[in-house]
Amino acid sequence: MLEVLDADAMRAADAHAIAHEPIASLDLMERAASAFTGELLRSPLVQGAGTSFLIACGPGNNGGDGLVSARSLHQKGYPVRVVALEVERTSQDFTANLKRLRDAGILPQVFDPDAGLDASGCDVLIDAGFGTGITRPLEGRAASFAEAMNATGLPIVSVDLPSGMPASGATPERGQVLVRARLTLTFQCPKPALLQREWDPWTGRWKVVPIGLDESFIRSLGARQHLLELPDIRQLLPERGAFDHKGDHGHALL
Repeated sequence: MLEVLDADAMRAADAHAIAHEPIASLDLMERAASAFTGELLRSPLVQGAGTSFLIACGPGNNGGDGLVSARSLHQKGYPVRVVALEVERTSQDFTANLKRLRDAGILPQVFDPDAGLDASGCDVLIDAGFGTGITRPLEGRAASFAEAMNATGLPIVSVDLPSGMPASGATPERGQVLVRARLTLTFQCPKPALLQREWDPWTGRWKVVPIGLDESFIRSLGARQHLLELPDIRQLLPERGAFDHKGDHGHALL
């Protein structure tokens, strides 16, 4: 059974890992993005070593995850192209990973809303724009960034959540701009939005990617929602003998 965590609970789980594992936030990002990349490469969307990736990165830690994934894919021999929404006003971990990416020989382009995203020669787009930190609809350049991702026509794999989707699962607003993912690889726990019908057109298929956060601490958070998995259901079913008869286990009165 999996706990379903909103953005605040996920931040608490991250902070607990940083303080008590302990692990630097930059190293936790490296671990999470590496887990994402590993799961991505097992996806049927990736057709061999020649698969080319376009990675769209926002200015926060979701974008930082994208930078780490880009570097990892490059080191594994995959062609990558990186476009950043911006490279000046960014999170501390984004800035550190931007330097690492440049040191690896990859120079990200800065997004131009008038030009959109050049997806020529690319096979898969990684949406690392905005993750669980989103609390209101995308506007301005951020909205243009999400629209440009959709306009490429590439299959999109979202990091943690499709950009523009609030983890809390608040009802979508009319005309709200979101990335439409083919696959969402969400970190550690499902988010409420992934379990709600209203958001299903944007999530595509989704899968939880473990990133090594403290399970006992996560349970202590007292999640209000849980997701049953197949082993949970199997435990509820009584075992039957190979030659049992339907009458051997009671009768039903209709």
